[in-house]
Amino acid sequence: MKTEIPLQNDLCLSVKESVIFEKDKMVERSFSYDFRDRGTGKMIWRIDNHSRWQSVASRCHVHTNPDDEEELNEYFHNSQQTDFPYVMRCLRKHYEQEPQDWEVNPDDTTK
Repeated sequence: MKTEIPLQNDLCLSVKESVIFEKDKMVERSFSYDFRDRGTGKMIWRIDNHSRWQSVASRCHVHTNPDDEEELNEYFHNSQQTDFPYVMRCLRKHYEQEPQDWEVNPDDTTK
């Protein structure tokens, strides 16, 4: 699945998500949640595994530097919890000007 969700304040979330399930359990995925300013094209953050097929037990990361989109923070221990509901919580935090998990505990990679 690939979709772009327009949001208020001229922001948008691009979602790329493909998942393999075995017995109702997510086992592999390829994903990217890219949050940007549509007007400038600048990235705000991107949570992804570089859209590569990987086990959900594999690490994933967040990109937060709009001036160097390749820079990443290996904040997430695995990708099991970095799903669409988690990204919706991140969007809420952005709009409510609350710090993101990776900002509050930048050295905690147990998430």
